[in-house]
Amino acid sequence: MLNKFNWICFSDCSVDDEFFDSLKSDYEEFPIWFNRKSAEGAKAFVYKEKDAIKAFIYLKREYSEAIELTDRALPPEPRIKIGTLKISDNSQGMRLGEGAIGVSL
Repeated sequence: MLNKFNWICFSDCSVDDEFFDSLKSDYEEFPIWFNRKSAEGAKAFVYKEKDAIKAFIYLKREYSEAIELTDRALPPEPRIKIGTLKISDNSQGMRLGEGAIGVSL
């Protein structure tokens, strides 16, 4: 499965794809954000099957404050954050969620 995720530009996906419908209904500003990322040349890991998007993972770099754990604190430093992760509803049983987390790590 790992080989089926591809690192592609947002501009190679269409915000009008039905895959993004739930994000658009939950987040009114999603198309604006998506089009801005597309114009910036942002990339995402995308899993497609027969030209249909089945999984989308956007990772972003950001400077993070210290992270307090129970036994210590992680120092403030640049980190990679999962900004958006969506798996197609009709992909149950394909283990795409597991693959998406694996790709992210």
